[in-house]
Amino acid sequence: MTTTTKKQVQPVLLLDGHHGIYIPKFFAQSVIAGEYICPNKRSLLYEWGELGCPDNEQYWDAWDTVLNNCILEDKCGNKFTLHQNDDLWAVPEGYDVEEFFQ
Repeated sequence: MTTTTKKQVQPVLLLDGHHGIYIPKFFAQSVIAGEYICPNKRSLLYEWGELGCPDNEQYWDAWDTVLNNCILEDKCGNKFTLHQNDDLWAVPEGYDVEEFFQ
């Protein structure tokens, strides 16, 4: 009898914090370009448009909406949510974020 263990999916660094206020813009450009699989991309169409420039009045409100609602998916079907602590991370659903970022 062979026992296989499933490796737990780990958080993935998407954008380093050195990008500063441009993290939302660069992330939106990556999603729109198809670099990340985002099953709910269409439901956030308004927000993607608002993330074009940090000077935009709605930039930070749109980013907050994306951070709280965006879902990413990898090629294996694992789903991720976003977490920002200076850096931008894709965190597997159900992952203990607090433990990882201690």
